[in-house]
Amino acid sequence: MNKQNLIELLGPNLKSSFINGDFNISNATTNIQNSSMNDLVFYFIHENEKALAVFLERSSKANAGLLVLNREVPDLKANYIVVNDFLEGQRAICNKLYPLTNKLKIAGVTGTNGKTTTVNLAVQIAKLNNVKAFSIGTLGVFDADEEIYPEISATTPSYLELRKILHKFQDEFDLVFMEVSSHALMQDRLYDVMLDAGAWTSFSQDHLDYHGTLEEYFQAKSKISDKLKNKNYLFVPEHEESVYQGLEKINIPYEIVSDFYIEEDDIPYAFRAKYNFNNLLLATKLFENLTGIKNHNLYGLKLPKGRFSAYECGDHLFVIDYAHSPDAIKNICHAIASAFPNMYLITVFGCGGDRDRTKRPLMGQAAAKYSNLVVVTSDNPRSEEPLAIINDVLPGVENANYIIEENRADAIRKAFDAKKGPSIILIAGKGHEEYQEVKGEKLPFSDFSIVEQIISEQ
Repeated sequence: MNKQNLIELLGPNLKSSFINGDFNISNATTNIQNSSMNDLVFYFIHENEKALAVFLERSSKANAGLLVLNREVPDLKANYIVVNDFLEGQRAICNKLYPLTNKLKIAGVTGTNGKTTTVNLAVQIAKLNNVKAFSIGTLGVFDADEEIYPEISATTPSYLELRKILHKFQDEFDLVFMEVSSHALMQDRLYDVMLDAGAWTSFSQDHLDYHGTLEEYFQAKSKISDKLKNKNYLFVPEHEESVYQGLEKINIPYEIVSDFYIEEDDIPYAFRAKYNFNNLLLATKLFENLTGIKNHNLYGLKLPKGRFSAYECGDHLFVIDYAHSPDAIKNICHAIASAFPNMYLITVFGCGGDRDRTKRPLMGQAAAKYSNLVVVTSDNPRSEEPLAIINDVLPGVENANYIIEENRADAIRKAFDAKKGPSIILIAGKGHEEYQEVKGEKLPFSDFSIVEQIISEQ
């Protein structure tokens, strides 16, 4: 794609430009740091001095063929164009470089908790029925067996990245199940990509640092309805009253998926906890809706990594789980306490930095309600001081048996050392993650590695 092609594609959306010479664009990206002369880089600059400074530093080191910006940058020493509508500019370029045949059927899954498990299970169900499917979400882009696309930067990728993924796999697969976060819906990352079916797993407090209030958070989630080809194909588990009652108030149609849709005797034990059962209900319903195939032979299913991942250690059990909201902590602690009433439950968790501070004591409260001992530690502190985050948690555990250990690896070890008789050590919050975010760096860290080390030492 050369200069003339680009100008014709963008048409009236082209606001201004500085182009010295011609170019030959064969790829589009949002990653300016790793761009090449054949890349067209879309870069959105927010309206603040810090964002502008970051852009100027990155662009000075970049080797992009052309930058596409949302606003003017005085004295920019690079080939660039400015567009009036940033997403529409991406759509025009994607239609040229990454056209879609619309053969793929797409299901989107939103909800506070359960998105990752639901899309992962849907892909497994497809494989059991010899249907080729893949998922897009927190874990990355996976088929039923392995990762099939380089790591994506968010639960729901940018519109440009989404178009590239769909284009790459549209002739190889029949179905795609994707997580659709509230951030993605607010930022319209799906844009003109429409869903054949949708599901809403759950709703509880999270991301109020971004949305402000629970009402605004719900409104953001409800935007999934705008992306449905058929507005009636939004599925909600029977017991998620807060979801469907909220949808009724704003006149959004939905369909309740009844518990009787799947017989409990037909599923592995790990899925009988209510929250996992709901995720399985939705995965099965989405698959049936997209294919017309009814499947109730579900014994080959397993939970994704970091979702109730269990390790035996003598009479004791480690459980690693991604639970990182008050409702998720409550659900998993309650499920463990109910299933293993005679075992001593120790819950290790922390809260993410630079995120909703109001949920921190609520997470502590949820853990304390069902645990015999709570170990409060670090999660991803980001720019905050770990101890300051821990102090925000403490009002929720003040009437419980708890200890504080800022170092997460030491916290897991202290939890194991504190066991009393047959014990379960629940390690919540990070799940599959293999890093800790500290002061702008991702430092290598894995709950799985720490647990495996402890077991090997016994």
